[in-house]
Amino acid sequence: MNDEGRGYSRVMALPEGSAPPEPSDRRAGEDRRRRPTPPLSRHLLRGHRRGGRRAGERRVYVDWPGPWVLLAFLVVFGLSSLDAYFTLRMVAGEEGREGNPVMRLALTLGEGSFVIVKAALTLAGLAVLAVHKNWPLGRACLWVALVGYAAVTALHLWGML
Repeated sequence: MNDEGRGYSRVMALPEGSAPPEPSDRRAGEDRRRRPTPPLSRHLLRGHRRGGRRAGERRVYVDWPGPWVLLAFLVVFGLSSLDAYFTLRMVAGEEGREGNPVMRLALTLGEGSFVIVKAALTLAGLAVLAVHKNWPLGRACLWVALVGYAAVTALHLWGML
């Protein structure tokens, strides 16, 4: 095996007075590493980065949020959907009313609009939290949403007994 196969390159002496050849660089455009990854990029959910590339990088946007964030996302959305179901059931039976003023307004537009608005707002909020999963505040807010919706669901179930 020659030296080049081992990762070595041969250094050749240039004739006196001649310049070294221009390096062939196939890259075009600006170096993408000059800027940090934006929160919403074309690689979101398709890329492979789950954390920082360098030691000590913690607060970076990543391409893939990771399994625990996706699980929390699905659980919170499921609990939010249960909350919508229980709320509609309680309002229809005149056993209670919607506590959130924004959702109370959506409820005046009809049940379908209420469900669509609740799902859209929940998904938008969860998307922001998933993108910010590497920030302590983002993780804390995701846990607050998880515990909060679990508590609301428990209260709905307790009120039905």
